[in-house]
Amino acid sequence: MRLYNFKTIIIILVLATLTACSSNEQTKALYHALLTNTDGNPTGKITLVEFYDARCSTCHKMEPILKQVMQAEPELRVVYHQKAVLGELSVYAAKAMIAAKGQDRFLAFRELLMTSPKPLTKKLIKQYAIQAQMNPNLLEQAIQSIDVQKAYDKEQTLATAWDVVGTPTYFIGIPNRQPVKLVGYQSKEKLIQVINQQLGK
Repeated sequence: MRLYNFKTIIIILVLATLTACSSNEQTKALYHALLTNTDGNPTGKITLVEFYDARCSTCHKMEPILKQVMQAEPELRVVYHQKAVLGELSVYAAKAMIAAKGQDRFLAFRELLMTSPKPLTKKLIKQYAIQAQMNPNLLEQAIQSIDVQKAYDKEQTLATAWDVVGTPTYFIGIPNRQPVKLVGYQSKEKLIQVINQQLGK
């Protein structure tokens, strides 16, 4: 009986360790970003992660609010992740933004898409690529590449791991800690309140 209990305890401890390791890896992936697609302060103490769809109207409404929050919070680092929820055109736009990292124009390209006064189309996305000083032919090749498909799949896997269903979805926290999750439209005041709480202010 004692041996059984000992084995049971060992199994429980191993499973707990594996779960913790998996959770840590998911947290690292959530906060991970290249400098080319890190907004705000790239070395800031606190990170805001946004899962967004380039065709999501609420995501577009949040753009000026995020800019205001970045201006108000000098220690804020912002990381963007793709979550295409509005069909094939959203998938195309998401892949285009992933591909833009290869030309180091992600942030400029993203801003054009997210502040577009017109509904996005493939033609308009390509026009914005040129406006963002990218080579549209190279961008299209990258969009169709296996590497971009793999990167896109990783984004969707990450979204699933963090139970992201709709957009926008935000996670605010300090790396290696469990973040606060917010879904949908958020006011500037709400975002700053959560940031300050996470910083212990």
